[in-house]
Amino acid sequence: GVTYPAPGGEEGIVTQHQQLLKKDTAPMEYLTVPSPFVWSKARIGGHSPVFRSGSLPPLDWPLPNQYEALDLKIEVQPKTHHRAHYETEGSRGAVKAAAGGHPVVKLLGYSEKPLTLQMFIGTADDRNLRPHAFYQVHRITGKMVATASQEAVVGTTKVLEVSLLPENNMTANIDCAGILKLRNSDIELRKGETDVGRKNTRVKLVFRVHVPQPNGKVVSLQAASVPIECSQRSAHELPQVESYNITACPV
Repeated sequence: GVTYPAPGGEEGIVTQHQQLLKKDTAPMEYLTVPSPFVWSKARIGGHSPVFRSGSLPPLDWPLPNQYEALDLKIEVQPKTHHRAHYETEGSRGAVKAAAGGHPVVKLLGYSEKPLTLQMFIGTADDRNLRPHAFYQVHRITGKMVATASQEAVVGTTKVLEVSLLPENNMTANIDCAGILKLRNSDIELRKGETDVGRKNTRVKLVFRVHVPQPNGKVVSLQAASVPIECSQRSAHELPQVESYNITACPV
């Protein structure tokens, strides 16, 4: 240890350990911590959902479902299985909801004027959500379809457009959307395509809306459904054994 004058004029032994304790008990200076970031200006992957009305984001651009008071919600989710149809066969009808009826989408926080809700078929794998290479939305029409819709093409992706109306509380009943299966060979031969169609049979229904703002820009929101299995090989379509007897059988 090192000898230092002790209180009262007497000398005492102060060890190195005691010196460290003395340093540790000294007042500490703290860095100023900024206040928590307000998520009203939500960003997905570092991107803001605010765009110029003439420069809307592409369909593979990541978007939030909520921004400030705006919220695009899937109030009724689709069934987790829907048998998609090929172009050479008849339609298998609109995607249904698990409890009956059809998926329902609602925009909260805006009711000033009608808006267009876009829908396309997206991927359901672990990668970023994007338009599905092997499935596209199919417009369903007929006497039993209550929701008016029209088809559009964005890039190479077919999009279904449905109106969100203030008189309907900005809610849309999606009874007009089926799922079309494209031929694997047509897609797999595309330049740069790496997916294999027979292994990529799960999709999501993706909904997107562009909400106008007072400054002339728009807020782009997007909501994606639960995954939907589109293959006929699904367990939902395979026969199930309810009971069996290994010693007897009816004659």
